[in-house]
Amino acid sequence: MNKKIISLSVAFAFLILSITGILLYIKQKSHAIEISHVVFGLIFIAMALFHIYNNWFSLKSYSKPRNGKKLSKEIIYVILSFAVILTLSLTSVLEPVAEFGRIFASEKGGKEKWGISFAEKKSNRDKSGKEVVLIIQKNEKAKFADIAIDIVDINNKVIESIFKKEPQGEGPPSNLILTTKIQTSTPFILRVTIDDKGKKDEYKGEIKSLEAGVFEPIDTENSKLERVIVEVKK
Repeated sequence: MNKKIISLSVAFAFLILSITGILLYIKQKSHAIEISHVVFGLIFIAMALFHIYNNWFSLKSYSKPRNGKKLSKEIIYVILSFAVILTLSLTSVLEPVAEFGRIFASEKGGKEKWGISFAEKKSNRDKSGKEVVLIIQKNEKAKFADIAIDIVDINNKVIESIFKKEPQGEGPPSNLILTTKIQTSTPFILRVTIDDKGKKDEYKGEIKSLEAGVFEPIDTENSKLERVIVEVKK
Protein backbone atom coordinates (compact mmCIF):
# COMPACT_ATOMS: atom_id res chain seq x y z
CA MET A 1 0.00 0.00 0.00
CA ASN A 2 1.12 3.57 -0.73
CA LYS A 3 3.37 4.87 2.09
CA LYS A 4 1.82 8.35 1.97
CA ILE A 5 -1.71 6.94 2.33
CA ILE A 6 -0.62 4.76 5.25
CA SER A 7 1.17 7.59 7.07
CA LEU A 8 -1.78 9.97 6.63
CA SER A 9 -4.24 7.27 7.70
CA VAL A 10 -2.23 6.56 10.86
CA ALA A 11 -2.12 10.28 11.66
CA PHE A 12 -5.85 10.85 11.17
CA ALA A 13 -6.81 7.65 13.01
CA PHE A 14 -4.55 8.71 15.88
CA LEU A 15 -6.25 12.12 15.95
CA ILE A 16 -9.73 10.59 16.20
CA LEU A 17 -8.54 8.07 18.80
CA SER A 18 -7.04 10.90 20.85
CA ILE A 19 -10.28 12.89 20.81
CA THR A 20 -12.54 9.92 21.62
CA GLY A 21 -10.03 8.66 24.18
CA ILE A 22 -10.09 11.98 26.03
CA LEU A 23 -13.90 12.00 25.96
CA LEU A 24 -13.97 8.46 27.39
CA TYR A 25 -11.38 9.45 30.00
CA ILE A 26 -13.63 12.23 31.28
CA LYS A 27 -16.51 9.71 31.33
CA GLN A 28 -18.43 11.04 28.33
CA LYS A 29 -19.34 7.48 27.38
CA SER A 30 -22.05 7.90 24.78
CA HIS A 31 -22.68 4.94 22.48
CA ALA A 32 -21.54 6.94 19.43
CA ILE A 33 -18.22 7.83 21.07
CA GLU A 34 -17.56 4.22 22.08
CA ILE A 35 -18.34 2.96 18.56
CA SER A 36 -16.09 5.62 16.98
CA HIS A 37 -13.24 4.77 19.36
CA VAL A 38 -13.46 1.05 18.56
CA VAL A 39 -13.77 1.49 14.79
CA PHE A 40 -10.89 3.95 14.49
CA GLY A 41 -8.87 1.78 16.87
CA LEU A 42 -9.20 -1.11 14.42
CA ILE A 43 -8.30 1.18 11.51
CA PHE A 44 -5.26 2.43 13.46
CA ILE A 45 -4.11 -1.14 14.13
CA ALA A 46 -4.45 -2.10 10.46
CA MET A 47 -2.60 0.99 9.22
CA ALA A 48 0.05 0.64 11.91
CA LEU A 49 0.79 -2.91 10.76
CA PHE A 50 1.29 -1.64 7.21
CA HIS A 51 3.47 1.17 8.59
CA ILE A 52 5.64 -1.33 10.48
CA TYR A 53 5.93 -3.48 7.37
CA ASN A 54 7.04 -0.52 5.25
CA ASN A 55 9.55 0.65 7.85
CA TRP A 56 10.74 -2.70 9.13
CA PHE A 57 14.42 -2.16 8.36
CA SER A 58 14.40 1.25 10.07
CA LEU A 59 12.79 -0.24 13.16
CA LYS A 60 15.39 -3.02 13.20
CA SER A 61 18.15 -0.44 13.07
CA TYR A 62 16.60 1.37 16.07
CA SER A 63 16.52 -1.82 18.12
CA LYS A 64 19.82 -3.34 17.03
CA PRO A 65 22.85 -1.01 17.02
CA ARG A 66 25.78 -1.43 14.66
CA ASN A 67 28.30 -2.01 17.47
CA GLY A 68 27.32 -5.65 17.72
CA LYS A 69 25.07 -5.50 20.76
CA LYS A 70 21.89 -7.55 20.53
CA LEU A 71 19.57 -4.75 21.61
CA SER A 72 19.92 -1.00 21.72
CA LYS A 73 19.49 0.87 24.98
CA GLU A 74 16.47 2.66 23.50
CA ILE A 75 14.52 -0.53 22.86
CA ILE A 76 15.43 -1.81 26.35
CA TYR A 77 14.13 1.42 27.93
CA VAL A 78 10.91 1.17 25.94
CA ILE A 79 10.32 -2.50 26.78
CA LEU A 80 11.03 -2.02 30.49
CA SER A 81 8.91 1.15 30.70
CA PHE A 82 5.90 -0.45 29.02
CA ALA A 83 6.30 -3.62 31.10
CA VAL A 84 6.22 -1.58 34.33
CA ILE A 85 3.21 0.49 33.19
CA LEU A 86 1.32 -2.64 32.09
CA THR A 87 2.03 -4.37 35.42
CA LEU A 88 0.87 -1.33 37.42
CA SER A 89 -2.28 -1.13 35.29
CA LEU A 90 -3.17 -4.82 35.65
CA THR A 91 -2.65 -4.66 39.42
CA SER A 92 -4.90 -1.53 39.69
CA VAL A 93 -2.07 0.60 41.08
CA LEU A 94 -2.74 3.14 38.35
CA GLU A 95 -6.50 3.10 38.87
CA PRO A 96 -6.47 6.62 40.44
CA VAL A 97 -4.84 7.91 37.26
CA ALA A 98 -7.41 6.18 35.05
CA GLU A 99 -10.32 7.39 37.18
CA PHE A 100 -9.09 10.96 37.63
CA GLY A 101 -11.11 12.02 34.59
CA ARG A 102 -14.29 11.28 36.54
CA ILE A 103 -14.01 14.74 38.15
CA PHE A 104 -15.01 16.21 34.79
CA ALA A 105 -18.14 14.06 34.51
CA SER A 106 -21.41 15.58 35.65
CA GLU A 107 -23.38 13.52 38.14
CA LYS A 108 -27.09 13.73 37.49
CA GLY A 109 -28.75 15.41 40.44
CA GLY A 110 -25.48 15.35 42.35
CA LYS A 111 -26.36 11.96 43.86
CA GLU A 112 -24.21 8.90 44.24
CA LYS A 113 -24.91 6.15 41.76
CA TRP A 114 -26.87 3.23 43.17
CA GLY A 115 -25.59 -0.30 42.93
CA ILE A 116 -26.81 -2.30 39.95
CA SER A 117 -27.75 -5.94 40.40
CA PHE A 118 -29.44 -8.43 38.10
CA ALA A 119 -31.59 -11.42 39.02
CA GLU A 120 -31.39 -14.35 36.60
CA LYS A 121 -34.83 -15.91 36.13
CA LYS A 122 -36.46 -18.48 33.86
CA SER A 123 -40.04 -18.75 32.66
CA ASN A 124 -42.15 -20.84 30.28
CA ARG A 125 -39.47 -23.53 30.25
CA ASP A 126 -42.05 -26.34 29.84
CA LYS A 127 -43.58 -24.72 26.76
CA SER A 128 -42.58 -24.93 23.13
CA GLY A 129 -41.54 -21.80 21.28
CA LYS A 130 -38.58 -19.60 20.43
CA GLU A 131 -35.99 -19.28 23.21
CA VAL A 132 -35.04 -15.71 24.01
CA VAL A 133 -33.14 -13.86 26.72
CA LEU A 134 -34.58 -10.55 27.93
CA ILE A 135 -32.36 -8.07 29.76
CA ILE A 136 -34.34 -5.37 31.54
CA GLN A 137 -32.46 -2.65 33.42
CA LYS A 138 -34.27 0.08 35.33
CA ASN A 139 -32.85 3.52 35.88
CA GLU A 140 -32.30 5.05 39.30
CA LYS A 141 -35.77 6.60 39.42
CA ALA A 142 -37.33 3.13 39.29
CA LYS A 143 -34.91 1.22 41.50
CA PHE A 144 -37.70 0.26 43.92
CA ALA A 145 -40.10 -0.76 41.15
CA ASP A 146 -41.11 -4.29 40.12
CA ILE A 147 -40.99 -5.61 36.57
CA ALA A 148 -43.65 -7.49 34.61
CA ILE A 149 -43.39 -8.57 30.96
CA ASP A 150 -46.21 -9.54 28.61
CA ILE A 151 -46.98 -9.92 24.94
CA VAL A 152 -50.05 -7.87 24.05
CA ASP A 153 -52.17 -7.07 21.00
CA ILE A 154 -52.91 -3.61 19.59
CA ASN A 155 -55.71 -3.25 22.15
CA ASN A 156 -53.26 -3.91 25.02
CA LYS A 157 -54.87 -7.27 25.75
CA VAL A 158 -52.46 -9.89 27.06
CA ILE A 159 -51.75 -12.65 24.56
CA GLU A 160 -48.93 -14.33 26.46
CA SER A 161 -47.53 -13.71 29.92
CA ILE A 162 -43.73 -13.75 30.04
CA PHE A 163 -42.86 -12.66 33.57
CA LYS A 164 -44.99 -11.65 36.55
CA LYS A 165 -44.21 -9.55 39.58
CA GLU A 166 -42.64 -11.68 42.32
CA PRO A 167 -42.89 -11.36 46.12
CA GLN A 168 -40.52 -8.67 47.38
CA GLY A 169 -37.49 -9.74 49.39
CA GLU A 170 -35.02 -7.54 51.18
CA GLY A 171 -33.76 -4.45 49.37
CA PRO A 172 -34.95 -2.99 46.08
CA PRO A 173 -36.10 -5.40 43.32
CA SER A 174 -33.25 -6.36 41.02
CA ASN A 175 -32.96 -5.74 37.33
CA LEU A 176 -33.81 -8.78 35.27
CA ILE A 177 -32.07 -11.30 33.03
CA LEU A 178 -34.88 -13.59 31.90
CA THR A 179 -34.54 -16.74 29.84
CA THR A 180 -37.91 -17.69 28.41
CA LYS A 181 -39.77 -19.17 25.45
CA ILE A 182 -42.18 -17.22 23.26
CA GLN A 183 -44.98 -19.03 21.45
CA THR A 184 -46.66 -16.01 19.86
CA SER A 185 -45.90 -15.58 16.18
CA THR A 186 -44.45 -12.28 14.99
CA PRO A 187 -45.16 -9.45 14.68
CA PHE A 188 -46.32 -8.75 18.24
CA ILE A 189 -45.97 -6.08 20.91
CA LEU A 190 -43.67 -6.58 23.89
CA ARG A 191 -44.90 -4.72 26.96
CA VAL A 192 -42.70 -4.02 29.99
CA THR A 193 -44.58 -2.78 33.05
CA ILE A 194 -42.76 -0.92 35.82
CA ASP A 195 -44.80 -1.05 39.05
CA ASP A 196 -43.52 1.45 41.59
CA LYS A 197 -45.65 1.01 44.73
CA GLY A 198 -48.86 0.76 42.73
CA LYS A 199 -47.96 3.41 40.17
CA LYS A 200 -47.57 1.62 36.86
CA ASP A 201 -45.77 2.76 33.73
CA GLU A 202 -45.98 0.72 30.55
CA TYR A 203 -43.41 0.68 27.76
CA LYS A 204 -44.04 -1.08 24.48
CA GLY A 205 -42.06 -2.09 21.44
CA GLU A 206 -42.96 -4.06 18.34
CA ILE A 207 -41.14 -7.34 17.72
CA LYS A 208 -41.20 -7.87 13.98
CA SER A 209 -39.03 -10.98 13.83
CA LEU A 210 -37.58 -13.65 16.10
CA GLU A 211 -34.61 -14.42 13.92
CA ALA A 212 -31.39 -15.07 15.86
CA GLY A 213 -29.71 -11.87 17.01
CA VAL A 214 -29.65 -9.08 19.58
CA PHE A 215 -31.77 -5.93 19.41
CA GLU A 216 -33.41 -3.23 21.53
CA PRO A 217 -37.13 -3.08 20.71
CA ILE A 218 -38.14 -0.38 23.18
CA ASP A 219 -37.05 3.26 23.11
CA THR A 220 -36.01 3.91 26.72
CA GLU A 221 -35.33 7.63 26.36
CA ASN A 222 -37.28 9.66 28.93
CA SER A 223 -38.53 6.45 30.55
CA LYS A 224 -37.86 4.61 33.81
CA LEU A 225 -35.86 2.02 31.89
CA GLU A 226 -32.15 2.19 31.22
CA ARG A 227 -32.27 -0.46 28.50
CA VAL A 228 -34.34 -3.35 27.17
CA ILE A 229 -32.37 -5.93 25.22
CA VAL A 230 -33.75 -8.99 23.48
CA GLU A 231 -31.41 -11.81 22.48
CA VAL A 232 -32.97 -14.44 20.26
CA LYS A 233 -31.20 -17.77 20.43
CA LYS A 234 -30.39 -19.80 17.32
